[in-house]
Amino acid sequence: MITLDRIRLTDHPAKLHQKAVPTRGGLLYFSLFFKTLLSQENFSRKIMKNNTEKVQQLLDSNLNSEHQAWLLGAGISKEAGIPLMGPLTERVRSILEDFDQDNKDANHSELYSLISGTLTEGHNVEDILSQIGDYIAITKRRDPKEISVGGRTLTIDHLQELHHHIQEAISRTIKYGYLPCENGNGEKIGDQRKSIININYHIKFIEALFKKRFSGRLSRKPIKFFTTNYDTLLEDALSLKGLSIVDGFKGGAVAYWDPEVYENPNADAEVFKLHGSIDWFKTEEQLLIRKRDGAPYPDEETSQLLIYPQATKYKLTQRDPFAQLFEKFRRTLISDQLKLFGICGYSFNDKHINEEIASAMAQTNDSITMLALVKELNGKLPDCLESWLDSEEHSWTDRLLIVTDNGFYDGSKENILENTETYDWWTYQGLIKVLNQGAEVML
Repeated sequence: MITLDRIRLTDHPAKLHQKAVPTRGGLLYFSLFFKTLLSQENFSRKIMKNNTEKVQQLLDSNLNSEHQAWLLGAGISKEAGIPLMGPLTERVRSILEDFDQDNKDANHSELYSLISGTLTEGHNVEDILSQIGDYIAITKRRDPKEISVGGRTLTIDHLQELHHHIQEAISRTIKYGYLPCENGNGEKIGDQRKSIININYHIKFIEALFKKRFSGRLSRKPIKFFTTNYDTLLEDALSLKGLSIVDGFKGGAVAYWDPEVYENPNADAEVFKLHGSIDWFKTEEQLLIRKRDGAPYPDEETSQLLIYPQATKYKLTQRDPFAQLFEKFRRTLISDQLKLFGICGYSFNDKHINEEIASAMAQTNDSITMLALVKELNGKLPDCLESWLDSEEHSWTDRLLIVTDNGFYDGSKENILENTETYDWWTYQGLIKVLNQGAEVML
């Protein structure tokens, strides 16, 4: 019979004859062995080819849908010079330390660390802001208006001042940019004299997304953008490309909140900022204003900057403007007209938004497809997506497409493109390539 000790199963079948050592009666055995392996390889290649064609068709057809809505998270602004939550948390700490050094009576960085120490591992600056917000709510109901945190007694004035300075540090970082030390590159800090913000990728995304609408090949239905980002890069990119947008405000460079503007049927794009914005302020008269950068009014010392993180609890989303923004989010997702709900740069760590998505998807008909572009961590999907795919309660997951650095998931936890190589189509830049050249360019 044939000697197989020199044959590895990883060898290409066409080369096996070079290693096989035929002995008496072995030629027939080898022939059968060779044909079996070759048949298996051809079958695997056929499956992979079919899967590749399926993925290409699914992506291209959905990305060409007339009625689209997108949820965009912090990941899309990273390449623009705006840090993710981890680096932002440390940058805010540094800004508070600098402030304390210049103001000897201030101890904001100490309180920042104190409150940080009360939170679970892996928390970020949004969690710290939320915790302070909870403490403020508690102290408002007390007499005297104070609370004990880590053995320290903090008054409501301490908490409100700290909350204000953290928001200001976030706003400053997002407005001018910050790049931490990474991949051998040194730290870069933008300031009022020299911003390091780069809007190019946002412009390329808008160009790619609206390309067929510009050419007239698709009717110009407005695209709805929901974002958790505080920056203004999305709105700026839309305006720089000459697209008409509504963002809930009416007026000029300084505008006031009027959600009725969302009813404008002639807009190219609608923008909904679910967590607020660095240019939103609530005045002493409780009027919500979108402020022009650099304008001395409204007074930032007496007005409240409206950036609210995800953990600033569900009750805040029941107040305007957030109540109206989330209502628009729900209504969009359950609309019979919506065909594609795309998600990019979002980590699926916002429990409230995740619940809204799951609830809406359960109410929709089969016309809407959710396309989530995410990075796997240690070969695992984000916990939220894993739980959706595992749960029998979520019957809508057959309309959930997941694009990752490791492959593609079509309504299940089976990766139908599993390969040794990694893909970059889940990134903002990768999405732009797919929009411009089709999914084939990434496969």
